Order: sequence, then structure tokens, then C-alpha cells
Amino acid sequence: MPIQRIPRTSAYAGLEARQIIERCRHMAPHDQVTYAELTALVGVDVQERRDLLHTARKCLRQEYGIVLDVVTNVGLVCLDSPGMVGWGDGRLQRLHRASRRVKEVLDCVQPPELTPIEKHRWLAQCSISASVALFTHPKTITQLAQGQPPPALPFNVEAHQDLFRVPPPPAAPRPGTAGR
Repeated sequence: MPIQRIPRTSAYAGLEARQIIERCRHMAPHDQVTYAELTALVGVDVQERRDLLHTARKCLRQEYGIVLDVVTNVGLVCLDSPGMVGWGDGRLQRLHRASRRVKEVLDCVQPPELTPIEKHRWLAQCSISASVALFTHPKTITQLAQGQPPPALPFNVEAHQDLFRVPPPPAAPRPGTAGR
């Protein structure tokens, strides 16, 4: 029997991950592969070596446009486009909750204790976390999906437009005017 080479994939994928990629790259939407099958294929418990699954899923997504989701304690399932949208909904909800937690911590900051650079970083972090929280809110996503304009940001951008502007250097005295 001639030796069959596994097609070349990303440089960071090891032999086990490449075997998983080869097994999964021809999956159609809604096809499943069990952890037991993958473990038998590569000879390593893939539920313990989650890094192999992570690498394989990343390569499949980047190289073949195949997105695999986890079926808890069962295996992996190939998602179709509506499934990917549903997957995105769940991740946006997690992002929304995480951005709220970041904002709660940033609200505890005492600005007088910060250096000017730290104040700038803090204000930038507050703006980013508030924007992410706003635009990942389920109601905002529904509004955008219905073609409505996005809601106004919860802060006045114009009030802070000069915040990062560097003041001009003081004017040097003109020659011949010193001492008058």
C-alpha cells in the first residue's frame, strides 16, 4: 500500500491536529463526529487535549470555511449559515455581559488618583466598554437587524473632543523685543 501524505495545513498544526482536519474537512452541515471517533483516530484523548480540537477547528475555519461547534460530551457538529448566526448571537451575549463587568470595575476608578496618561487610558477604556455594551445589547442588535438607526452613544463626544489635543507650545519672544 503506497504511503498517502496528509495535505499541508498551517505550520502550527501538529500531526494529530492535521489528522482531525483531514477527517473533518469533508463534513457537510449538520454532520457530527464524536470525541470517541477522534480519539480513536489520533490515539490521544481529544477531550483532555482540547488544544488539538482548537487548532483543528481554527484551521478548518480559516482554510475551508467550515465551522464546527461543540456538542457537550458528544463531539463536534458542522454548522450551516443559520447555525453560524445563532453561534454569533450566543457569543455577542457573552461579550455584552463581559463588557458590562469591565464597565462596573472602571466605574470604581478614582480619577484624582490617576496620572494624566492613566486618565486618558481610563477614559478610552470607559468609552470602548460602553460602546461594546451598547452595540452588543440584544435590543440594539434587533434595531439594527430591522434597519433602524443605531442608538445614540451614552456620552457626549463633542464635550470631550479636546481631551487628547496637545496644547501648542508657548510662543517664544520675538528677537529684539526682549527687555522692553
